[in-house]
Amino acid sequence: LIWLLIGAFVIGAVLTATGAAQALALRATEGIARFDRLAYRLTGVIAVTAFVIPSTTARATLLLPVFLALAAALRHARQVRALGLLFPTVILLSAAGSLLGAGAHLIAVDFMVRLGLPRIGFLHWLLLAAPFALLTSVGAAFAILHLFLTADERRAALPLPAPQRTPLSAAQRNALAIAGAVVLLWITAPLHGLDAALVSLAGALAATSTWLTGVSLKQALKQVEWSLVLFLAATLVIGTALVDSGAAQAIADGMLARLPAGVRDSDLLLLTAAALLALLAHLVVVSRSARALLLLPAVAVPVAALGGFNPAAIVLLCVIGSGFCQTFAVSAKPLAVFAGGSSPPFAAGDLLRLSAVLLLPVLALLLAFAWLVWPLLGLPLRG
Repeated sequence: LIWLLIGAFVIGAVLTATGAAQALALRATEGIARFDRLAYRLTGVIAVTAFVIPSTTARATLLLPVFLALAAALRHARQVRALGLLFPTVILLSAAGSLLGAGAHLIAVDFMVRLGLPRIGFLHWLLLAAPFALLTSVGAAFAILHLFLTADERRAALPLPAPQRTPLSAAQRNALAIAGAVVLLWITAPLHGLDAALVSLAGALAATSTWLTGVSLKQALKQVEWSLVLFLAATLVIGTALVDSGAAQAIADGMLARLPAGVRDSDLLLLTAAALLALLAHLVVVSRSARALLLLPAVAVPVAALGGFNPAAIVLLCVIGSGFCQTFAVSAKPLAVFAGGSSPPFAAGDLLRLSAVLLLPVLALLLAFAWLVWPLLGLPLRG
């Protein structure tokens, strides 16, 4: 898992260094005549970056220049605010769709293996979580457009400059081709049997061939978020210790003893309590990886045991729910990235308002997926 993450970071660094990702993002806005259409187009573009950039912070850094370029062309401050909210919100929500979208996902997969459950691969995670990520991202874009803009502002013509038809450089094309090949190999792993980490490292080496992309391995390694890699490695070890020592079971037993009788006797209330705890955990624990490490033994294991649920389904529910962290700028680094600077595009009250509106719909959708959708995709709630 660690090598998989490092390889993906290197590929992401090359995409950023060559300007390939930013060029594609800006090209995606060409020819759009209305603000609401721009918002939905950007939602799709931002969501796609989750499959090649293994960090929400790195994606925020990558996309910030795109936001600044678009914001400079907009005439209305309210539209800039909406766009400023859209970027980090979709970055955070769309991360759920990719196994590499957040370190917490790797912690969850490792935790499942420690519990003796089958490992969820890149393709299966994509099938299970990408529809949820897409629906929540589009829903968030809809909410932002209708909460912060009038109908006229949503339909307003865009004063964007004429598109520049500068062709992609050879380095940019090569970087995109390598990233695309790596993602394709991850998705088709059941067919060829190549390990995802091996594919990631091979792609990283190809991407850092200077005659292909102009970016050396030394340059790319400097852009790896080593603090995140080390933190993830530490949490994986702690997770292993929690399971092997019996501490996870002790925590689960303690949680079970404290649940009200009404909750313990209702499958729906149990599932709702687990999902709600996951969605609100960011108010107490800022780090998403730390939230996963806390939620899996303290919430997922006891809820699965008490309700007779499939532990893998509850682990997935908790770790995906933990990605909801839009309430405060300190709740997630992408929010801090876009809120930084001398004139932040949105205020603290805007985040609080958006989070309050999104909470219940995201909760309902998460429960619907766990109860109805995931069983159809090979992850039953029972068993």
